[in-house]
Amino acid sequence: MTLIPEIDENATRTKAREILKDFRTLSRIGGVYLSDIKSPVIDGMPKTRSVNNSVDGKLAKVVTARISVELIEHALMALTTTSFWTLFYSYCNKEVLTYDQIAYRMQGYSRESIKKLKNRALLEFAEAYQGENLLVFKNPEKAPN
Repeated sequence: MTLIPEIDENATRTKAREILKDFRTLSRIGGVYLSDIKSPVIDGMPKTRSVNNSVDGKLAKVVTARISVELIEHALMALTTTSFWTLFYSYCNKEVLTYDQIAYRMQGYSRESIKKLKNRALLEFAEAYQGENLLVFKNPEKAPN
């Protein structure tokens, strides 16, 4: 009996990618200032008030984005240095980088080795991420709770 059941690596990497691919958008949303102050317009017509509060909705969206970013960052900090930089350049850098650009920045790695490092890093990320369980097991009945 093994302590950890066999992981379906492809499905696990897919789930990790789904979380990481939104990082840039979430970080922009989380850093947005909630200042939608507009000059008043006087046109003489009566106004009806909206039933929902747009500021509350925007605040909830920002808070949710910030929490998601913190969960991703926390998981990234638990990775090995090489895995951290591989995922950082792949998903967290402001600009979207190609494998060649990532290899150039990481010095000493080829385009092909970056692909392999990214596959390993995604599995590490899935193990470290606390927002939800990203690990997919080959035998679900043997999966830990």
